Amino acid sequence: MNFQSQVSQELWAAIENSYQAGQFTSAILDAMHYIGNAIRERTGLQTDGVALIGQAFNEKTPLLKVNKLQTESDRNIQNGVASILRGLYQAIRNPRSHDKYNDSKQDAEAIIVFVNYLSQIVLRSKIPFTIDGLLARVFDPHFVKRDRYAKLLVDEIPEKHRLDVMIEIARRKEEGSIEVLKLVSFNLLSKLKVEEKETLSRVISEELKVIDSDACMKYYVCMLPQDIWAQIDELARLRVENRFLEEIKKGIYNPKAGKCVAGALGTWYNESIRHSLLKNDFISALLTKLTTTNTYEQEYVFKFFFNALISILPDMNEFTVKRANSVLNAGLKAGNILFYNALTPIIETWEDWAGEPFKDAYESFVEKAESDDDIPF
Repeated sequence: MNFQSQVSQELWAAIENSYQAGQFTSAILDAMHYIGNAIRERTGLQTDGVALIGQAFNEKTPLLKVNKLQTESDRNIQNGVASILRGLYQAIRNPRSHDKYNDSKQDAEAIIVFVNYLSQIVLRSKIPFTIDGLLARVFDPHFVKRDRYAKLLVDEIPEKHRLDVMIEIARRKEEGSIEVLKLVSFNLLSKLKVEEKETLSRVISEELKVIDSDACMKYYVCMLPQDIWAQIDELARLRVENRFLEEIKKGIYNPKAGKCVAGALGTWYNESIRHSLLKNDFISALLTKLTTTNTYEQEYVFKFFFNALISILPDMNEFTVKRANSVLNAGLKAGNILFYNALTPIIETWEDWAGEPFKDAYESFVEKAESDDDIPF
């Protein structure tokens, strides 16, 4: 019987040269290389040998399922196939890779036919992971908004597909919840390699250089941790930061209505100011708003930015610190209850420099009655 007819065309192509040359040990190794590649291609794994089999066919979360795994018999078959494949590596491939063998044609054909049988099981096995399937779960309206859930979901993504999934999430960002996408993105980005993060940063940079969507900017600011933002092209970062700065400058918050009258987009950037290229400009804009007679502008700062502003000041230059101290003291001396309320937790709980510059004005504070002139509309 023609041996070629006993194996698949793909396996024959992998072993043909060695087999026809009478190099039967090499043909066996070629067959093992073929089945290993088939497993890696179907799972996205990068490992080899026993480790590859363990990751691909493990009992709890297999990447390849040889059946539905619904019964004890199903699970026995899954484990049996995994054990046989491990045995092939341990008893067939590994010894021939490390020691000199001279297999006969008969032995080689028997082993290769068995590898062919197992490779057909591998090729027919179900692949639980697909990018589209994973994304459907990311954008699932019933997504469990917990870090643990996001971590377990991300753990199912084969290493080979992590960057592709992250790029696709970025592309479809406006379809999902910011809270969900932040949970998934932070967990997924922690698993990317350095070069993959660089690739992602280039992709996002090109979009941010031209994008006009406020929603997209908001999503990126929330989705991406600081180490990714630091790799974004400077031109793109400056453009985005300036957009948020413009929003903050016109920001107004109406506490009675409980909403921003203007500058809502800017509020999404409060935690990012510390790492901003335009940090000085942001702080200057916030301090300027605190000196205005429009109390709703002051409300905007106290509601969304005051804690961030105070935490940043220790790292700023002497001029900025003095200006901030002057503005806050002026607010207290003017009897503005907004300043008093904002500084209360600082005065009462902070023991370092932060509360000291305002202590005298705080202790002598006398609230000024609010007049109609203080209300902007």
